[in-house]
Amino acid sequence: DCLPTPSAVCLRLEELMANPEVSCASFGKVIAENPALAPKVLQLVNSAFFGAGRRVSSPTEAVQVLGLSTLRTLLQSSQFFSPVNPPLNPTILEPLWRHSLATAQQARRLVLDQGGDQMAQEDAYAAGLLHDAGQLILAVLQPATYHEAVTMARAQRISQARAEKALLGVSHAEVGAYLFGLWGLPIAVVDAVAWHECPGQSSTKSFGPLAALHLADAWDEEDDSAVGEGTSTVLDQSFLETLGLNSEVEGRREMLQSQP
Repeated sequence: DCLPTPSAVCLRLEELMANPEVSCASFGKVIAENPALAPKVLQLVNSAFFGAGRRVSSPTEAVQVLGLSTLRTLLQSSQFFSPVNPPLNPTILEPLWRHSLATAQQARRLVLDQGGDQMAQEDAYAAGLLHDAGQLILAVLQPATYHEAVTMARAQRISQARAEKALLGVSHAEVGAYLFGLWGLPIAVVDAVAWHECPGQSSTKSFGPLAALHLADAWDEEDDSAVGEGTSTVLDQSFLETLGLNSEVEGRREMLQSQP
């Protein structure tokens, strides 16, 4: 029904809800930086009940569509916050949160650099923010096997998705995409989450949220030792060649890293 949310985020939202002067922008900023809350808000705003009239992949826009009164009510309900007992180790949550946010920001900038429209940029951001949420699901529902997969990936220096497939028959990418599909999130976001480890297996043949996520994910894992630790996603060179990006990849990476 929902994903585990760090206590610090819950406290921040409680502070916002207690402030009668709070704005949609303040709520939107917290939601847009949280891989656990963002998909739930997107699920609701894209549901038939709220009927936004168009698909919404921006958490900030979702907050504006729902409105503060509705959002306050929803945030106070059990469907948003589910206590995890025992609590997830901060060494799992914090690097995952940091990596997800960095990946989301970089994926959006890549789409912008490629001339993608606003919707494609928001899809890329949402996919980046949510791409590893399947790890939260596995950590909660299959904690022993999840930790075994983490250990196996580091020991054998393989991707965590590959270790998960070996032990569980399914990867965090597939688990996350399946959940977000059930929740009715935009198909571009679901597809990008599903194939971000192996984009060449998708039907995508043009640059968009999936390609941007694949690149941003691999780059941030390589840069962030707390996340990658020898298990970074390997770039799918055949997929990049299909998009005509092989010769441009490092140049784009350097350009993005030079931006503030």
